[in-house]
Amino acid sequence: MLFFIPFLFILIVIIVIVMIVKRKGGSTSYSGVDEDYGEEGPPDHDPAQVSAALDELKARDENFSEDMFISRVNNMFIQLQEAWQEKDWKKVRPFESDELFNMHAKQLQDYIRANQTNIVAEIAILKTEIVGCHEDGATESLDIYMRTRFKDYVIDDETKKVVEGDPHRENYMEYLLVMARKKGVMTKVEQNTTVSTCPNCGANVSINASGECEYCGSVVSNGDFDWVLTRMDVISQS
Repeated sequence: MLFFIPFLFILIVIIVIVMIVKRKGGSTSYSGVDEDYGEEGPPDHDPAQVSAALDELKARDENFSEDMFISRVNNMFIQLQEAWQEKDWKKVRPFESDELFNMHAKQLQDYIRANQTNIVAEIAILKTEIVGCHEDGATESLDIYMRTRFKDYVIDDETKKVVEGDPHRENYMEYLLVMARKKGVMTKVEQNTTVSTCPNCGANVSINASGECEYCGSVVSNGDFDWVLTRMDVISQS
C-alpha cells in the first residue's frame, strides 16, 4: 500500500504534465467558436454526396465556381489573420456573422487591454476542401476543411519581447469553417476573391460595428447578399 500510493501520484502528475504540454503546443491565434481537437485530416464525409450537392448548387446558381469559392475562403483566412495581428477587427466586418464577429472582437480586446500582440507569421494554406453542403430552412451553408501552417506567438507591445509561444516554431492547424448565405442568393459574375465593395450598392466597403454599409444601410454580414463565416472551429493542432 505504501508503494502503490506514490506510484499512483507520480502517474497522475505525468498525465497532467502531458495534457499541459499538448495545450501549450497549439496556436494562440484566434480559433473560432469551439476547440475540438481531433486526428489530422478532414472530418468524415461522403465525397460523392458532397459532389452531388455541389452540382445541385451550381444548377441553382450557375455562376458559382468551386475553385473561385475556395480562393475566396483562402483569401478571407489570410485577411482575418492579418486583421487579428494588426488588432483592427473592423477591417474584416463583412466576412463574419454578428455572433462570430462579436466573439472575436471581444477576444482581441483582451490582447489590447494587456498591451500584447499575437503575431501570426509565414502563413501557408496547405489544403482547402469543401466537405459538406447543407440547407437549413432559409439558409444554405458549406463546410470547408482547411489545413494551415504558420508561426504563432505573443509579444509585449512595449518591450517587444515574446511572452507566449515560440517565434521559431511552425504550428500546423486544421479548421472546419462554415460559410452560409440566404437561399436564393446568386453569385455575382464580377465577384472577386476579396471583399472591397458593398454587395448591395457597390460602394467601397465601409462597414460599421453592426455590419451595415455606411452608404446604403444594408446589413452585409447576415448572408442576404453573399457568403459569411458563421463558424471557425479548430479540429486539430500540432
